[in-house]
Amino acid sequence: MAGLVKTQETNPNGAIQEIVITDSTTTFSPPFNCKALVYVIGAGGGGGAAASTTTVTGSGAAGGGGAGGMAVSFLKLSSSVNYTATIGAFGAGAFATGLSQAANGADGDDTVFSGAGITTMTGGGGSGGVGDARTGSTQATGTGGAGGTATGGNSGNVTGGAGGTAIDTTYTTRAGAAAGGGAVGITGTGFAGGAATNNRTATGINIGAASGGGGVGGKGGDATASGASDTNTTSCGGTYLGASADKVNSTKLEGDGFGLHAPSQDTNNPIHSSIFDGNFSESSVNQADYRGHGGSGRANQTGFRGGLFSGGGGSVFATAAVGGAGGLGGGGGGGASPEGGNTDGGDGGDGVVIIRILEAL
Repeated sequence: MAGLVKTQETNPNGAIQEIVITDSTTTFSPPFNCKALVYVIGAGGGGGAAASTTTVTGSGAAGGGGAGGMAVSFLKLSSSVNYTATIGAFGAGAFATGLSQAANGADGDDTVFSGAGITTMTGGGGSGGVGDARTGSTQATGTGGAGGTATGGNSGNVTGGAGGTAIDTTYTTRAGAAAGGGAVGITGTGFAGGAATNNRTATGINIGAASGGGGVGGKGGDATASGASDTNTTSCGGTYLGASADKVNSTKLEGDGFGLHAPSQDTNNPIHSSIFDGNFSESSVNQADYRGHGGSGRANQTGFRGGLFSGGGGSVFATAAVGGAGGLGGGGGGGASPEGGNTDGGDGGDGVVIIRILEAL
């Protein structure tokens, strides 16, 4: 997101309708006195990483990162005031390599909006997910990061969705579990990433569970591998319209991994010229212009990146797991490798300030 300081959306008549601030610390004055809804969203936490053992005994689990909190205020802004937007930097995903190594994802930073005549608004950063790798007959638990809190909003202060928790009890075989990141509560509730649980009793190796990230309309699906199954279990991320289905001993098709998204933008309707309807694109990121979907969990591939405000998917990969990154404010997915290879949790999403101009004064 570096370099994108302010993006202005206009309605069909050319009037400025929305200003999006995403880079570092920015001083901002509206072009005219106005009434506005201001959204202040903290950065998402990074996913945990776990590189477990290549021997037949050991376990590894990586939790997803929590999403940033969101403060919302209805404000009268003055063109004569310099307001300050301090944008929270994403929490980096963890990195682990070698046998029985694990690391926690970094916490996301707070985003703050302040200025004369208004109450300072803060969207707290989400916490990083925990990575846990064990040797011997010991369960590994990667706890999901907590969602960030928020203060100062006169219309709402919404806690971000927590990262999913990953549990691996299958220490008699090489396996793993990785959970998805949480989503920003732009609809009033921050939805969590799905839980990932590996309870297999089979003797096959390199079979794991990876869950999807939270979406703006529902949690990511839980992924549970159990019994004698020799199938990797993955679930999709939550969607714009609701939660994704839980999966037990089955793999959700990757084609469904992006989830549902908001209706297509109608450029003839000024109400729809908004980041909240998907009218925003993060550079060089496929599918990132769609609002609301959590990234899908994946086996033997990188977890899918979350859409706007949503969590990244978890990843279990024999030698090089990489969790999916979160969208703006979303938590990163966990990464778990059952053979001790280079393993990365997904990065959380950067924070953002969104100013929706409602009326000129």
